Amino acid sequence: MENSPKEIEKLTQGWVQEAGIEQPSLDFVQKVMDAVEVSTSKSKVYRPLISKRGWSLVAGLFIASLVIVYLFPLGEFRQIDLIDFSNLPSIQNPFEGMQVSKPMLYAVGFLALFLVQVPFLKRRFIN
Repeated sequence: MENSPKEIEKLTQGWVQEAGIEQPSLDFVQKVMDAVEVSTSKSKVYRPLISKRGWSLVAGLFIASLVIVYLFPLGEFRQIDLIDFSNLPSIQNPFEGMQVSKPMLYAVGFLALFLVQVPFLKRRFIN
């Protein structure tokens, strides 16, 4: 059987009177303010997502590719013709007869991008 709201009120009032009212210590406010000050003083140091070393690597690769394209224009790059690919084993394509719709292709592409980015972002926000 459930108690009526008035009986529940009387019961809780009895418990509160029995427990009594506690007074905080005299330096309670100071302790709380010190804890707040300590928690606000902990700030993260800004670290860019791509470091200066990473940007210099990207710039170096870009400049190297420009130099290679300038020194060996595509029309004159005939060294690839010297390689004999006839003795390489033939690899069968397992997806040869498969047809995929464009929305499915986009979904797989976005999923792949998401799964590649998650570890980098997780590492970024944890550190």
